[in-house]
Amino acid sequence: MPTGTKIKEIRKQKGLTQKQLGDLCGIADSNIRKYENGKQNPKIETLQKIADALETPITEFTDMPLIDNMTLGQYVQTKDFKMYMHRKSEIDNFVQSEQFKKLFPHKNMHDAILTILREIYGTVEQQLISGTLGGTVYYVVKSQNNSFILKNEDIKNISDYICTSIPFVIDGIKDTRSEEDIKKELITNLSDPEYIKKRKQQK
Repeated sequence: MPTGTKIKEIRKQKGLTQKQLGDLCGIADSNIRKYENGKQNPKIETLQKIADALETPITEFTDMPLIDNMTLGQYVQTKDFKMYMHRKSEIDNFVQSEQFKKLFPHKNMHDAILTILREIYGTVEQQLISGTLGGTVYYVVKSQNNSFILKNEDIKNISDYICTSIPFVIDGIKDTRSEEDIKKELITNLSDPEYIKKRKQQK
């Protein structure tokens, strides 16, 4: 089975759209489309990101054609792959640590911020650095024009800013009419061809 077909098969099994998969692994959905259509083969490191996002071992793809002059079956035996898995294990362990939980008691907010950053900039790579007294994670953010680094405390500051800003935004947009009035309006709108047309254009 070709690489792209396998990616598409597992993505659909997970109930993900191409855009959702792209967001999870920091890859443009247009590239996911190319991989699935067989127009382009992902590099091994890209396929590893896709495998991680799909929560699927890269060994699921070991019967795929040659990539970077190496089969995936050969790749999973290399020192690079073993180092990658070791580093990934260290990061996973740190994210589960008390130190990380104190910084981000709501991990869903942390993950949501990374997804937003990927939507805005393109790629966000999580890196772990260790010292004699512990470890910390930082993030390499890459766009077409530049790249920069955000530390854990920067993500925490973004989280705090969002939490304090949302109530002000909600106050400006919330609809205080009765639920019955809003339902009537929505039903009317959904029977209006022009309204439906506008909604499709916004997607």
